[in-house]
Amino acid sequence: MKVILISVLLYVVVVSTNATTDVCIIGGGIGGAAVAYYLRDNYPGGSIRVFEKNDYIGGRLKHVIVDGFVAEVGGDAWSSANKYIVNIVKKLGLNTEKKERDIFGDPLSKNLGVWDGSSLLNADALVIEHILSDVRGILEEADFLLHLNKNYNTRGNGTSFASIDEFLLPGDLNRYTSIASSVFFQERSVSNVTQTKLLEPLLRCIYGQGLSAHVFASLVALTSMVGAASVAEGNSVLVERMLEYSGADVELGTPVRSVERRQEDDESSFVLRTDDGTNATETCRAVVLAAPIEYANIDWIGIDVSDTKKRKFVECYVTLVRATGIDATYFGRQRASDDVPFNIFTTASADAPFTVLQFESELPDDQGVLYKFFAPHAIPANVLDRIFTNVLSVTVQHWDYTFPILSPHAVNKGTYQAITPAGPVRLYYLNAMESVASAMEGSIIAGRNIAMLLAAVL
Repeated sequence: MKVILISVLLYVVVVSTNATTDVCIIGGGIGGAAVAYYLRDNYPGGSIRVFEKNDYIGGRLKHVIVDGFVAEVGGDAWSSANKYIVNIVKKLGLNTEKKERDIFGDPLSKNLGVWDGSSLLNADALVIEHILSDVRGILEEADFLLHLNKNYNTRGNGTSFASIDEFLLPGDLNRYTSIASSVFFQERSVSNVTQTKLLEPLLRCIYGQGLSAHVFASLVALTSMVGAASVAEGNSVLVERMLEYSGADVELGTPVRSVERRQEDDESSFVLRTDDGTNATETCRAVVLAAPIEYANIDWIGIDVSDTKKRKFVECYVTLVRATGIDATYFGRQRASDDVPFNIFTTASADAPFTVLQFESELPDDQGVLYKFFAPHAIPANVLDRIFTNVLSVTVQHWDYTFPILSPHAVNKGTYQAITPAGPVRLYYLNAMESVASAMEGSIIAGRNIAMLLAAVL
Protein backbone atom coordinates (compact mmCIF):
# COMPACT_ATOMS: atom_id res chain seq x y z
CA MET A 1 0.00 0.00 0.00
CA LYS A 2 2.87 2.42 0.87
CA VAL A 3 4.56 1.67 -2.45
CA ILE A 4 1.39 2.48 -4.38
CA LEU A 5 0.91 5.72 -2.43
CA ILE A 6 4.51 6.81 -3.08
CA SER A 7 4.09 6.00 -6.78
CA VAL A 8 0.94 8.09 -6.97
CA LEU A 9 2.66 11.01 -5.24
CA LEU A 10 5.61 10.78 -7.61
CA TYR A 11 3.21 10.76 -10.56
CA VAL A 12 1.47 13.88 -9.26
CA VAL A 13 4.81 15.65 -8.82
CA VAL A 14 5.95 14.72 -12.32
CA VAL A 15 2.66 15.79 -13.88
CA SER A 16 2.63 19.14 -12.04
CA THR A 17 6.26 19.78 -12.90
CA ASN A 18 5.82 19.02 -16.58
CA ALA A 19 2.49 20.81 -16.99
CA THR A 20 2.64 23.65 -19.51
CA THR A 21 1.81 27.16 -18.32
CA ASP A 22 -0.02 29.34 -20.84
CA VAL A 23 1.91 32.55 -20.14
CA CYS A 24 5.16 33.04 -18.24
CA ILE A 25 5.96 36.64 -17.33
CA ILE A 26 9.53 37.60 -16.45
CA GLY A 27 9.34 40.61 -14.15
CA GLY A 28 6.99 41.39 -11.28
CA GLY A 29 6.79 45.16 -11.73
CA ILE A 30 3.77 47.14 -12.83
CA GLY A 31 4.24 46.16 -16.50
CA GLY A 32 4.27 42.44 -15.80
CA ALA A 33 1.33 42.87 -13.43
CA ALA A 34 -0.58 44.74 -16.15
CA VAL A 35 -0.15 41.82 -18.57
CA ALA A 36 -1.51 39.42 -15.96
CA TYR A 37 -4.30 41.82 -14.93
CA TYR A 38 -5.65 42.28 -18.45
CA LEU A 39 -5.21 38.59 -19.32
CA ARG A 40 -7.81 37.71 -16.71
CA ASP A 41 -10.42 39.53 -18.81
CA ASN A 42 -8.96 38.89 -22.28
CA TYR A 43 -8.00 35.25 -21.72
CA PRO A 44 -10.08 33.98 -18.78
CA GLY A 45 -9.06 30.62 -17.40
CA GLY A 46 -5.51 30.81 -18.77
CA SER A 47 -2.66 29.87 -16.46
CA ILE A 48 -0.13 32.62 -15.67
CA ARG A 49 3.13 32.45 -13.77
CA VAL A 50 5.23 35.49 -12.87
CA PHE A 51 8.95 35.21 -12.11
CA GLU A 52 10.49 38.05 -10.09
CA LYS A 53 14.21 38.14 -9.28
CA ASN A 54 13.72 40.34 -6.19
CA ASP A 55 12.16 39.21 -2.95
CA TYR A 56 9.36 41.76 -3.31
CA ILE A 57 6.67 42.66 -5.84
CA GLY A 58 6.80 46.02 -7.55
CA GLY A 59 9.98 46.27 -9.61
CA ARG A 60 10.87 49.96 -9.71
CA LEU A 61 7.91 50.71 -7.46
CA LYS A 62 9.04 50.42 -3.87
CA HIS A 63 8.37 52.16 -0.59
CA VAL A 64 9.72 52.25 2.94
CA ILE A 65 7.97 53.28 6.14
CA VAL A 66 9.66 55.90 8.31
CA ASP A 67 7.99 56.45 11.69
CA GLY A 68 4.64 55.46 10.23
CA PHE A 69 4.99 57.55 7.07
CA VAL A 70 4.93 55.78 3.70
CA ALA A 71 7.79 57.12 1.57
CA GLU A 72 8.19 56.11 -2.06
CA VAL A 73 11.74 55.32 -3.12
CA GLY A 74 10.69 54.31 -6.65
CA GLY A 75 7.91 55.54 -8.93
CA ASP A 76 6.34 58.40 -7.03
CA ALA A 77 2.94 59.19 -8.53
CA TRP A 78 0.67 59.22 -11.56
CA SER A 79 -1.42 61.96 -13.15
CA SER A 80 -5.19 62.26 -13.33
CA ALA A 81 -4.66 62.27 -17.12
CA ASN A 82 -3.49 58.62 -16.92
CA LYS A 83 -6.78 56.93 -17.72
CA TYR A 84 -5.86 53.27 -17.33
CA ILE A 85 -4.19 53.55 -13.96
CA VAL A 86 -7.01 55.75 -12.66
CA ASN A 87 -9.57 53.10 -13.74
CA ILE A 88 -7.56 50.23 -12.23
CA VAL A 89 -7.14 52.01 -8.90
CA LYS A 90 -10.88 52.68 -8.80
CA LYS A 91 -11.78 49.11 -9.78
CA LEU A 92 -9.51 47.61 -7.12
CA GLY A 93 -10.80 50.00 -4.47
CA LEU A 94 -7.38 51.30 -3.46
CA ASN A 95 -6.95 54.26 -1.14
CA THR A 96 -5.13 57.14 -2.79
CA GLU A 97 -3.69 60.43 -1.68
CA LYS A 98 -3.06 63.57 -3.66
CA LYS A 99 0.46 64.87 -4.13
CA GLU A 100 0.58 68.60 -3.42
CA ARG A 101 2.49 69.74 -6.48
CA ASP A 102 -0.13 70.80 -9.03
CA ILE A 103 1.65 73.76 -10.64
CA PHE A 104 -1.24 74.40 -13.03
CA GLY A 105 -3.93 74.53 -10.36
CA ASP A 106 -2.39 77.38 -8.39
CA PRO A 107 1.36 77.85 -8.91
CA LEU A 108 1.56 80.67 -6.38
CA SER A 109 0.64 78.38 -3.47
CA LYS A 110 2.56 75.23 -4.37
CA ASN A 111 5.84 76.26 -2.78
CA LEU A 112 8.15 75.40 -5.68
CA GLY A 113 11.67 76.73 -5.97
CA VAL A 114 14.51 76.41 -8.47
CA TRP A 115 18.16 76.36 -7.35
CA ASP A 116 20.63 77.55 -10.00
CA GLY A 117 23.72 77.17 -7.82
CA SER A 118 23.85 80.77 -6.67
CA SER A 119 20.27 81.79 -5.92
CA LEU A 120 16.98 80.15 -5.06
CA LEU A 121 14.34 81.30 -7.52
CA ASN A 122 10.62 81.16 -6.82
CA ALA A 123 8.70 79.36 -9.54
CA ASP A 124 5.79 81.78 -9.26
CA ALA A 125 8.12 84.74 -9.91
CA LEU A 126 9.49 83.03 -13.01
CA VAL A 127 5.97 82.36 -14.28
CA ILE A 128 4.94 86.00 -13.82
CA GLU A 129 8.19 87.40 -15.28
CA HIS A 130 7.87 85.30 -18.44
CA ILE A 131 4.09 84.99 -18.59
CA LEU A 132 3.73 85.11 -22.39
CA SER A 133 6.19 82.30 -23.08
CA ASP A 134 4.78 80.30 -20.18
CA VAL A 135 1.28 80.66 -21.60
CA ARG A 136 2.60 79.30 -24.90
CA GLY A 137 4.05 76.33 -23.02
CA ILE A 138 0.78 75.68 -21.21
CA LEU A 139 -1.13 75.89 -24.49
CA GLU A 140 1.25 73.32 -25.96
CA GLU A 141 0.56 71.10 -22.94
CA ALA A 142 -3.19 71.43 -23.48
CA ASP A 143 -2.77 70.55 -27.16
CA PHE A 144 -0.63 67.56 -26.14
CA LEU A 145 -3.40 66.30 -23.87
CA LEU A 146 -5.86 66.52 -26.77
CA HIS A 147 -3.57 64.40 -28.94
CA LEU A 148 -3.11 61.97 -26.05
CA ASN A 149 -6.88 61.63 -25.69
CA LYS A 150 -7.18 60.82 -29.39
CA ASN A 151 -4.72 57.99 -28.85
CA TYR A 152 -6.67 56.72 -25.82
CA ASN A 153 -9.94 56.86 -27.77
CA THR A 154 -8.48 54.79 -30.61
CA ARG A 155 -7.30 52.11 -28.22
CA GLY A 156 -10.49 52.24 -26.17
CA ASN A 157 -12.25 49.80 -28.49
CA GLY A 158 -9.67 47.08 -27.88
CA THR A 159 -7.37 47.91 -30.78
CA SER A 160 -3.88 46.48 -30.26
CA PHE A 161 -0.62 47.60 -31.86
CA ALA A 162 2.26 45.52 -33.18
CA SER A 163 5.02 48.12 -32.85
CA ILE A 164 5.83 51.35 -31.03
CA ASP A 165 5.58 53.24 -34.33
CA GLU A 166 2.04 51.89 -34.73
CA PHE A 167 1.17 52.92 -31.18
CA LEU A 168 2.24 56.50 -31.87
CA LEU A 169 0.11 56.94 -35.01
CA PRO A 170 -3.29 57.66 -33.35
CA GLY A 171 -3.26 61.26 -32.20
CA ASP A 172 -0.05 61.83 -34.16
CA LEU A 173 2.03 61.32 -31.01
CA ASN A 174 5.18 60.82 -33.07
CA ARG A 175 5.23 64.58 -33.63
CA TYR A 176 6.37 64.75 -29.99
CA THR A 177 8.78 61.79 -29.94
CA SER A 178 10.68 62.87 -33.07
CA ILE A 179 11.94 66.25 -31.89
CA ALA A 180 14.17 67.40 -29.03
CA SER A 181 12.52 69.47 -26.29
CA SER A 182 14.89 72.40 -26.85
CA VAL A 183 14.10 72.55 -30.57
CA PHE A 184 10.35 72.20 -30.04
CA PHE A 185 10.13 75.01 -27.49
CA GLN A 186 12.55 77.23 -29.38
CA GLU A 187 10.41 76.94 -32.53
CA ARG A 188 7.45 78.11 -30.46
CA SER A 189 9.33 81.07 -28.99
CA VAL A 190 9.21 79.80 -25.43
CA SER A 191 11.77 81.94 -23.61
CA ASN A 192 15.19 80.57 -22.79
CA VAL A 193 14.60 81.36 -19.11
CA THR A 194 11.39 79.34 -19.07
CA GLN A 195 13.17 76.46 -20.77
CA THR A 196 16.27 76.36 -18.59
CA LYS A 197 14.79 77.41 -15.25
CA LEU A 198 11.36 75.77 -15.33
CA LEU A 199 11.02 73.11 -18.03
CA GLU A 200 14.49 71.57 -17.80
CA PRO A 201 14.51 71.40 -13.98
CA LEU A 202 11.17 69.60 -14.14
CA LEU A 203 12.51 67.19 -16.78
CA ARG A 204 15.59 66.59 -14.60
CA CYS A 205 13.31 65.90 -11.65
CA ILE A 206 11.08 63.39 -13.46
CA TYR A 207 13.50 61.72 -15.88
CA GLY A 208 16.99 62.81 -14.82
CA GLN A 209 17.59 64.25 -18.31
CA GLY A 210 17.88 67.60 -20.04
CA LEU A 211 16.21 69.36 -22.94
CA SER A 212 17.94 67.07 -25.43
CA ALA A 213 15.26 64.51 -24.55
CA HIS A 214 12.32 64.33 -26.94
CA VAL A 215 9.50 66.72 -26.14
CA PHE A 216 7.07 63.87 -25.39
CA ALA A 217 9.11 63.38 -22.19
CA SER A 218 8.88 67.08 -21.30
CA LEU A 219 5.13 67.19 -21.83
CA VAL A 220 4.63 63.97 -19.87
CA ALA A 221 6.69 65.54 -17.07
CA LEU A 222 4.35 68.55 -17.13
CA THR A 223 1.35 66.22 -17.14
CA SER A 224 2.70 64.48 -14.03
CA MET A 225 2.23 67.77 -12.18
CA VAL A 226 -1.51 67.78 -12.88
CA GLY A 227 -3.65 65.96 -10.32
CA ALA A 228 -0.75 63.81 -9.14
CA ALA A 229 -1.75 60.93 -6.84
CA SER A 230 -0.32 57.76 -5.31
CA VAL A 231 -1.51 54.73 -3.34
CA ALA A 232 -1.71 55.63 0.33
CA GLU A 233 -0.21 52.28 1.45
CA GLY A 234 2.56 52.47 -1.17
CA ASN A 235 2.49 52.23 -4.95
CA SER A 236 3.83 48.67 -4.94
CA VAL A 237 0.52 47.69 -3.31
CA LEU A 238 -1.10 48.52 -6.65
CA VAL A 239 1.11 45.90 -8.31
CA GLU A 240 0.29 43.35 -5.60
CA ARG A 241 -3.44 43.90 -6.00
CA MET A 242 -3.26 43.68 -9.80
CA LEU A 243 -1.51 40.32 -9.53
CA GLU A 244 -4.02 39.12 -6.96
CA TYR A 245 -6.84 40.09 -9.32
CA SER A 246 -5.19 38.17 -12.16
CA GLY A 247 -4.91 34.93 -10.19
CA ALA A 248 -1.31 34.51 -11.40
CA ASP A 249 1.18 32.34 -9.52
CA VAL A 250 4.07 34.53 -8.41
CA GLU A 251 7.60 33.25 -7.78
CA LEU A 252 9.68 35.73 -5.77
CA GLY A 253 13.46 35.58 -5.55
CA THR A 254 13.46 33.61 -8.79
CA PRO A 255 15.58 35.11 -11.57
CA VAL A 256 15.20 33.52 -15.01
CA ARG A 257 18.60 32.59 -16.41
CA SER A 258 17.66 31.08 -19.77
CA VAL A 259 14.73 30.84 -22.15
CA GLU A 260 14.84 28.03 -24.69
CA ARG A 261 12.46 27.66 -27.59
CA ARG A 262 11.42 24.15 -28.53
CA GLN A 263 9.52 23.11 -31.62
CA GLU A 264 7.30 20.02 -31.59
CA ASP A 265 5.19 19.34 -34.67
CA ASP A 266 3.42 22.61 -35.46
CA GLU A 267 3.47 23.85 -31.88
CA SER A 268 6.36 25.67 -30.22
CA SER A 269 6.92 26.11 -26.53
CA PHE A 270 9.47 27.69 -24.22
CA VAL A 271 11.44 26.22 -21.36
CA LEU A 272 12.49 28.69 -18.68
CA ARG A 273 15.35 27.77 -16.37
CA THR A 274 15.46 29.65 -13.10
CA ASP A 275 18.21 30.37 -10.63
CA ASP A 276 16.40 29.96 -7.32
CA GLY A 277 18.80 27.35 -5.96
CA THR A 278 16.86 24.38 -7.33
CA ASN A 279 17.72 24.80 -11.04
CA ALA A 280 14.00 24.37 -11.79
CA THR A 281 12.43 24.63 -15.23
CA GLU A 282 9.04 25.83 -16.44
CA THR A 283 7.42 25.05 -19.79
CA CYS A 284 5.29 27.82 -21.27
CA ARG A 285 3.25 28.41 -24.39
CA ALA A 286 4.17 32.11 -24.41
CA VAL A 287 6.73 34.32 -22.69
CA VAL A 288 6.58 38.01 -21.80
CA LEU A 289 9.77 39.84 -20.88
CA ALA A 290 8.62 42.62 -18.55
CA ALA A 291 12.03 44.05 -17.73
CA PRO A 292 14.59 46.00 -19.77
CA ILE A 293 16.33 43.49 -22.02
CA GLU A 294 19.59 45.38 -21.43
CA TYR A 295 19.60 44.24 -17.78
CA ALA A 296 17.69 40.94 -17.98
CA ASN A 297 20.84 38.78 -18.04
CA ILE A 298 19.04 35.95 -19.85
CA ASP A 299 20.51 33.38 -22.23
CA TRP A 300 18.25 33.07 -25.26
CA ILE A 301 18.47 29.54 -26.69
CA GLY A 302 16.99 28.92 -30.11
CA ILE A 303 15.72 32.51 -30.09
CA ASP A 304 17.36 35.30 -32.05
CA VAL A 305 17.01 38.66 -30.31
CA SER A 306 20.30 40.01 -31.64
CA ASP A 307 18.56 42.78 -33.61
CA THR A 308 17.20 44.32 -30.42
CA LYS A 309 18.76 47.75 -30.07
CA LYS A 310 20.46 48.39 -26.74
CA ARG A 311 19.69 51.60 -24.90
CA LYS A 312 21.59 53.58 -22.28
CA PHE A 313 19.80 54.20 -19.00
CA VAL A 314 19.87 56.86 -16.30
CA GLU A 315 21.14 55.82 -12.88
CA CYS A 316 19.36 57.18 -9.80
CA TYR A 317 19.88 57.44 -6.06
CA VAL A 318 16.79 58.11 -3.95
CA THR A 319 17.82 59.40 -0.53
CA LEU A 320 15.47 59.85 2.42
CA VAL A 321 16.79 62.16 5.11
CA ARG A 322 15.22 62.60 8.53
CA ALA A 323 16.45 65.90 9.98
CA THR A 324 15.37 68.73 12.25
CA GLY A 325 15.22 71.10 9.28
CA ILE A 326 16.96 72.61 6.25
CA ASP A 327 19.91 74.92 6.68
CA ALA A 328 18.76 77.75 4.42
CA THR A 329 22.28 79.17 4.16
CA TYR A 330 23.13 76.33 1.78
CA PHE A 331 20.69 77.95 -0.65
CA GLY A 332 22.05 81.47 -0.19
CA ARG A 333 19.74 82.65 2.59
CA GLN A 334 21.20 84.78 5.39
CA ARG A 335 20.07 82.62 8.32
CA ALA A 336 19.79 78.84 8.69
CA SER A 337 16.20 79.24 9.90
CA ASP A 338 15.00 81.27 6.89
CA ASP A 339 12.14 79.81 4.86
CA VAL A 340 12.83 77.79 1.73
CA PRO A 341 10.33 76.20 -0.68
CA PHE A 342 9.01 72.70 0.09
CA ASN A 343 10.11 71.42 -3.33
CA ILE A 344 13.43 72.54 -4.82
CA PHE A 345 14.34 71.70 -8.42
CA THR A 346 17.81 72.34 -9.82
CA THR A 347 18.98 73.75 -13.13
CA ALA A 348 21.52 71.95 -15.32
CA SER A 349 23.96 74.80 -14.67
CA ALA A 350 23.67 74.57 -10.88
CA ASP A 351 26.24 71.77 -10.54
CA ALA A 352 24.06 70.54 -7.67
CA PRO A 353 24.49 67.09 -6.09
CA PHE A 354 20.79 66.39 -6.65
CA THR A 355 18.06 67.01 -9.23
CA VAL A 356 15.26 67.64 -6.73
CA LEU A 357 14.76 67.99 -2.98
CA GLN A 358 11.22 67.32 -1.74
CA PHE A 359 9.57 67.85 1.62
CA GLU A 360 7.83 64.60 2.56
CA SER A 361 6.32 64.94 6.02
CA GLU A 362 6.66 66.25 9.53
CA LEU A 363 7.05 63.12 11.62
CA PRO A 364 5.17 62.56 14.88
CA ASP A 365 6.60 62.62 18.40
CA ASP A 366 9.38 65.09 17.56
CA GLN A 367 11.05 62.59 15.24
CA GLY A 368 12.04 65.36 12.86
CA VAL A 369 11.09 66.17 9.26
CA LEU A 370 11.41 63.73 6.36
CA TYR A 371 12.89 64.92 3.07
CA LYS A 372 13.62 63.11 -0.18
CA PHE A 373 16.31 63.61 -2.82
CA PHE A 374 16.56 62.30 -6.36
CA ALA A 375 20.16 62.35 -7.58
CA PRO A 376 22.35 60.80 -10.31
CA HIS A 377 25.04 59.96 -7.72
CA ALA A 378 25.21 59.14 -4.04
CA ILE A 379 25.10 62.32 -1.94
CA PRO A 380 28.11 62.46 0.44
CA ALA A 381 27.40 62.69 4.16
CA ASN A 382 29.31 65.98 4.47
CA VAL A 383 27.00 67.53 1.83
CA LEU A 384 23.92 66.35 3.72
CA ASP A 385 25.36 67.94 6.86
CA ARG A 386 25.58 71.25 4.97
CA ILE A 387 22.01 71.07 3.63
CA PHE A 388 20.36 70.14 6.94
CA THR A 389 20.63 71.58 10.43
CA ASN A 390 20.76 68.16 12.08
CA VAL A 391 20.72 64.84 10.20
CA LEU A 392 19.01 62.14 12.27
CA SER A 393 18.90 59.26 9.78
CA VAL A 394 19.57 58.50 6.11
CA THR A 395 18.06 55.82 3.86
CA VAL A 396 19.38 55.29 0.33
CA GLN A 397 17.79 53.33 -2.53
CA HIS A 398 20.10 52.90 -5.51
CA TRP A 399 18.57 52.11 -8.89
CA ASP A 400 21.25 51.13 -11.38
CA TYR A 401 18.72 51.75 -14.13
CA THR A 402 15.61 53.92 -14.02
CA PHE A 403 14.87 55.51 -17.40
CA PRO A 404 16.37 55.00 -20.85
CA ILE A 405 17.89 58.06 -22.51
CA LEU A 406 14.84 59.52 -24.25
CA SER A 407 16.38 60.59 -27.54
CA PRO A 408 14.20 61.69 -30.48
CA HIS A 409 13.26 58.91 -32.93
CA ALA A 410 12.59 59.33 -36.64
CA VAL A 411 8.91 58.96 -37.56
CA ASN A 412 7.88 55.46 -38.61
CA LYS A 413 11.41 54.25 -39.37
CA GLY A 414 11.46 51.18 -37.15
CA THR A 415 14.08 52.60 -34.78
CA TYR A 416 12.33 51.50 -31.58
CA GLN A 417 12.88 48.14 -29.93
CA ALA A 418 10.44 45.51 -31.18
CA ILE A 419 7.45 44.29 -29.18
CA THR A 420 8.01 40.87 -30.77
CA PRO A 421 11.83 40.77 -30.93
CA ALA A 422 12.07 37.22 -32.29
CA GLY A 423 9.26 37.41 -34.82
CA PRO A 424 5.98 35.46 -34.57
CA VAL A 425 7.07 32.96 -31.89
CA ARG A 426 4.96 34.18 -28.94
CA LEU A 427 7.80 36.04 -27.25
CA TYR A 428 6.71 39.55 -26.26
CA TYR A 429 8.79 42.43 -24.94
CA LEU A 430 7.01 44.98 -22.78
CA ASN A 431 9.74 47.52 -22.05
CA ALA A 432 10.11 48.69 -25.63
CA MET A 433 7.48 51.25 -24.57
CA GLU A 434 9.98 52.90 -22.21
CA SER A 435 11.66 54.67 -25.11
CA VAL A 436 8.47 56.73 -25.44
CA ALA A 437 8.18 57.47 -21.73
CA SER A 438 9.05 55.40 -18.71
CA ALA A 439 6.05 55.77 -16.45
CA MET A 440 3.47 53.67 -14.63
CA GLU A 441 0.84 54.46 -17.24
CA GLY A 442 3.20 53.61 -20.10
CA SER A 443 3.87 50.20 -18.57
CA ILE A 444 0.16 49.59 -18.16
CA ILE A 445 -0.52 50.58 -21.79
CA ALA A 446 2.19 48.15 -22.91
CA GLY A 447 0.88 45.38 -20.65
CA ARG A 448 -2.70 45.83 -21.80
CA ASN A 449 -1.58 45.67 -25.42
CA ILE A 450 0.44 42.47 -24.93
CA ALA A 451 -2.51 40.85 -23.13
CA MET A 452 -4.63 41.53 -26.24
CA LEU A 453 -1.93 40.20 -28.55
CA LEU A 454 -1.66 37.04 -26.44
CA ALA A 455 -5.41 36.49 -26.35
CA ALA A 456 -5.43 36.53 -30.16
CA VAL A 457 -2.89 33.70 -30.52
CA LEU A 458 -3.38 31.42 -27.52
